[in-house]
Amino acid sequence: MPQVASQNDIVQVRLNWLLEGQQCKNVLHFLCASGGGDPDIDLHLIQVLLNCIVTTLLPGLSNSLTLTSITWKKVSPTLGQEYEDFPVAPAVGENIKAALPTFCAAVISIRTGEGGRSHRGRIFIPGVVIADDNQDFMDPADDLWLALVNFCVCLVTNFVPGDPPGANSWSLGVYSRKIGGSAFPYGVGGFTGGVTFTPDRALATQRSRKFGRGI
Repeated sequence: MPQVASQNDIVQVRLNWLLEGQQCKNVLHFLCASGGGDPDIDLHLIQVLLNCIVTTLLPGLSNSLTLTSITWKKVSPTLGQEYEDFPVAPAVGENIKAALPTFCAAVISIRTGEGGRSHRGRIFIPGVVIADDNQDFMDPADDLWLALVNFCVCLVTNFVPGDPPGANSWSLGVYSRKIGGSAFPYGVGGFTGGVTFTPDRALATQRSRKFGRGI
């Protein structure tokens, strides 16, 4: 049975990656923007996001990286059951070059149109290929940079609602635990919808993704 959402429901989505035996995760937050809600979260949110990843992002990432699954659950105004979706075909990076260490990542910045750190976010993308490391910066001519740009375009196209929002619209944004609370269920006031998604040429590191240490 399809899972439904009402307007202003927040869904937390986890992208579960595997890179050289190390788990890497991205945690994203989406708000249902449609006045009539959404009759099928999986179809209109999860599958659309998965399509963006497969068609635009994976072509620029190392084939050492695999998207194993996507887990998701409603976190506001009530805490819902967790669900897990698996790609129909193996979702593997398409660049045959080896990846940089698991703690290296490309960064996509989320801007919401409101000031302050609580209204900004970042997405750390694993699977950066060695050839794309140009003294800590990506070359705009590299395949990964093009993939990141295309991925951002796909996010804007599908997850920045119009005014007024269309049917089954979702907003990808930033959730502030400082504002909305850190315990489930989350407060809807902690969410701010993203306006722009921009790749950063500078590579980043995450010590939590060092092999054997965390995610």
